[in-house]
Amino acid sequence: MPGVEREPEGAGSARRSLAALLLSMGVSAAFAVAFIVVVGLDPGITFALLAALLVSAASAYRVLFGSPRRAGGITVGRTVMAGALATLVVFGAIQAIPHGRDHTNPPVVSEPAWDSPRTRELAAAACFLCHSNETRWPGYTNVAPVSWALTDHILTARDTFNFSAWEEFPTSARLIEAAIRDGRMPPWNFRLLHPEARLSAAEKEELIAGIRATLGG
Repeated sequence: MPGVEREPEGAGSARRSLAALLLSMGVSAAFAVAFIVVVGLDPGITFALLAALLVSAASAYRVLFGSPRRAGGITVGRTVMAGALATLVVFGAIQAIPHGRDHTNPPVVSEPAWDSPRTRELAAAACFLCHSNETRWPGYTNVAPVSWALTDHILTARDTFNFSAWEEFPTSARLIEAAIRDGRMPPWNFRLLHPEARLSAAEKEELIAGIRATLGG
């Protein structure tokens, strides 16, 4: 119509493509933070998975919609569809990797000479899922890559000290106390899914006193 300025050709396509790009960047950043910080997955593995997802999403976009130039640019809706398809393919494929599938706990060999049943109860709530051979494996521990991260954490924790193989993997009361006081034990992301590990301030002091009485120091 006379007197109405038309949007330059390609401007709308550029805006749609920019919005899709920003969405992809935001989702990628959230993915990296979630798996590195919350799940505790190795950063190298996290970024390898992210790269696989991005490559798969780009391939899925071309398969579903053709070349972005010919299709009039990259749109948010199409990006979401391609990303969803790529996620299904990549996360479906990694389920075939056997690491993290063996959830057989070793036998309980030896424990500290607990000063009281209450100390053991508190230690079991806060520590046993990682630092013992009495780990419980809920359903999400069967899903990669969460299963990879949890398996590695538990194996590392048992090698650090193990309440179920105490003579082989002991530690001092001082180190346990320091970990409890500064919040490293139990970790915050562990407490998110395990309410029983959220000890009150009084329970923490009770556990520390019991650990001192049990281990000395």
